[in-house]
Amino acid sequence: MQTTETCKHIAMRFSLEAWGTEANWEQVWDEVVDPDVIFHHAALPEPIRGTVPAKSFYRRLFDGFPQMEQTIESVVADHSQVALRHRLKGVHSGNFLGIAPTGKIVEGTGARFFQISAGKIVETWYEINLLAAMQQLGVIAKPL
Repeated sequence: MQTTETCKHIAMRFSLEAWGTEANWEQVWDEVVDPDVIFHHAALPEPIRGTVPAKSFYRRLFDGFPQMEQTIESVVADHSQVALRHRLKGVHSGNFLGIAPTGKIVEGTGARFFQISAGKIVETWYEINLLAAMQQLGVIAKPL
């Protein structure tokens, strides 16, 4: 039986061990993510369907910030739904969403929401303030 605590554990395992800078992150995806996952990301107009294209997108995100640090700030779970908020900090040292490396430090916060069924993540949403990130990278001007 899937409990709230089990769902929270799965979401935390994904968030900590399947983080794109961790060794073997792709193996953890295979263990906790449903092959038919629906992966929503703030940078995309449409969700990605399936672990193969979702992992490919995730890999490209971390190409831009291979040493991205993450601090989980809060986690809330209710039955099969889990939400978490985290703080991020990293140096833009690789290609990121088509932006060549700038060497600039980017900091921000993000929120991830999970839907879990039968012990696997079946849908996830990721929200991050991309406007602030682009401003920190110098791609978009900061308001006066």
